[in-house]
Amino acid sequence: MPPLRFLCLHGAGTNAEASSRTAISSLLHRQTSNQLTRELSKDYSAEFEFIEGQISAGPGPGVSGIFDPPYYNYFQWPRTTCNAAEDDNTVTAAFEQIYEALDGEEGPFDGVLGFSHGATLAFSFLVHHAKAAAQRCSPSPPSRSLGLRCAVFIAGMPPFREGDAVEGKATHDGRELVFDDDVDGYIDIPSLTVTGRRDFVHEHSLRLAKMCGGPGLARLLVHDKGHEVPADVRNVRSIASAIRQLGQIAMVL
Repeated sequence: MPPLRFLCLHGAGTNAEASSRTAISSLLHRQTSNQLTRELSKDYSAEFEFIEGQISAGPGPGVSGIFDPPYYNYFQWPRTTCNAAEDDNTVTAAFEQIYEALDGEEGPFDGVLGFSHGATLAFSFLVHHAKAAAQRCSPSPPSRSLGLRCAVFIAGMPPFREGDAVEGKATHDGRELVFDDDVDGYIDIPSLTVTGRRDFVHEHSLRLAKMCGGPGLARLLVHDKGHEVPADVRNVRSIASAIRQLGQIAMVL
């Protein structure tokens, strides 16, 4: 089986120069995550192509001191309730950037893979495309019309906005999280959600996993680390194995 080709979306506050130097490490904010790349390259299971965000940002977690600025996001992160229209315009621009990459000279791609901010964008993009296809009454499955066969969401959250600080509600940096409506059930390709039990967004990643596909399409892998891809041999092999299995399922559907 030929290698899966993933279009990769990095986390908040990093850049594609760092990505190109250390492959998947910038995406995951740690150089040690190169272990996953090496594991998947042993049998040519996967290839990775990165695109860089276009909005200037501060450094993301674990980036400062390792990679030089400038740092970027794909869209205003986090979106807010007070600047909804303006923030949503940046999301629309990010969707267009993905469309251009999928149609560009580096394509085609078999899947999309995102970490954290990038995982939320990947999920949102697939939902957006599915809704647009439904409005056009497209006869083909939405994601397959893009050439995409699978998706990997690592340490991601469903799309959300930050609201005002409210006690007793899910919060991010002390502010209420307001999750988008009507995003459940639109992922029509096999998916893998990877999350760590000690990740501060773990519960939200579980929520995202439940929104993906039907029985047999959505897979979940839970490791014992935090907001990262583990570098230890056991977890790296487990994640790589799950991506290989995802590829096998995707190629026969």
